[in-house]
Amino acid sequence: MNITEFQTLNSTKVTQIVQDHGIQVCGFTFNGTRRWFKFEYPTQKHDLRAYIQALSTRVIEVCQMLFDHGINTLVLPVISPHVLNKRDDAYRQMATQALMLLVADPRFLQFYEQYNVGVRIYGDYESYLEEETAVNLSQHLATLNQTPTTRRIFWGICAHDATETITNLTIQHFQEHGQAPTKADLIKKYYGDDIAALDLYIGSSKTQAIDMPLISSGRESLYFTVAPSPYFNQQQLRDILYDHIINRREHRDHVSVTPQQEAEMRQFYLANQHHTLGVGIRNTEWDVWHPLPQVELPQPTLVQTQLVTSRRADLLRKMWHNSLKASFFAFDKTITA
Repeated sequence: MNITEFQTLNSTKVTQIVQDHGIQVCGFTFNGTRRWFKFEYPTQKHDLRAYIQALSTRVIEVCQMLFDHGINTLVLPVISPHVLNKRDDAYRQMATQALMLLVADPRFLQFYEQYNVGVRIYGDYESYLEEETAVNLSQHLATLNQTPTTRRIFWGICAHDATETITNLTIQHFQEHGQAPTKADLIKKYYGDDIAALDLYIGSSKTQAIDMPLISSGRESLYFTVAPSPYFNQQQLRDILYDHIINRREHRDHVSVTPQQEAEMRQFYLANQHHTLGVGIRNTEWDVWHPLPQVELPQPTLVQTQLVTSRRADLLRKMWHNSLKASFFAFDKTITA
C-alpha cells in the first residue's frame, strides 16, 4: 500500500491498521495558537475570551481526529510556567481560568462522554497555580473518572521539570513499601494511571519534545508541523501514521542492495552532507522562527520511487525554487526532475 492509497482509506480501516501495529500513545503539543487565532479570527484578535473559546473547540476537534484514527491515549502538555512568566497579568489570569474548561466546560464534558474518555492531569500544577484553582481542578477531575473508559487524555499542567516530584514520589514509595519503585510504579504515581511508552509525538515549529517525563523511550517517532498546531489536519495525520507504520518500520536487507543503488544512496548522502533537519531561521519581518527545507534529491530516479510521492516532489521543487527574502537570508536550491 502506498501513501496515496492510505490517504483514501476510511477511518475504520485506518483504525484497524493503527491498532494492529500496536500504536496506542500519542503526545501532542499545541503551539502558535495566538498567531492562528489572529489570522483566522481577525475581528476578534484582541478578545482573549474569544481566543479561548475558539482554541478549545479546535483542541476538541484535533483530539477527536486522533481518536477516530485508532489512537487511544493522548498526552497533551497544556501550559508551563515558562509561558506564564513571559505573558502579562491579563493573559496569566485568563490562562489559569481557562484550565478549568478542561474539567468543567460542557463542550469538553460532552466530548469525554461521547468518546468514552477518561481524564487525568499530571504535572506540578499544585505548586504553580493559585490554591483555589488547583483545588477546583482536583475536585472536578475526581467527578470525571467514575467508570472505566476505552480512551484516555492526560493533560499536562506545569510538567516542565519533574525531577523533584519524581524524587519525592520515589521516597514516598520506599517509605510505604520498603523497596524502590519500578518505572511502572513511578509512571502510575506521576500520571495517575498506567501508561505505555510514547509511540508518536507531534509538535509544531521548533523541534522540541516537551513535558512528557518517564514515557519518552527514545524510540518514539517525532514529527513537527510547519504551521501552528491548530491547522493540523487529517492529511497530515495520515502522512504521519503512514510514515510511522510503513516508512520507518520496513527495513530492507542492505546485503541485497545493488552496486547501482549503493551509488545512488552515496550520491544522496553527499548531496545532503551539509544539511541538518531542524535548522531554521528567524524571519525578521515576522519575528517568527521557521524551519528551512533541508533534503535535496539529486537523482530523478529517487523522485520516481516510493521514497517521495509526486505530491511531495512537487512541494519540494516549489520549496527549493522559492528564495527567501534577501533581507534575512538568501536561499535557492534546485531539484532536477
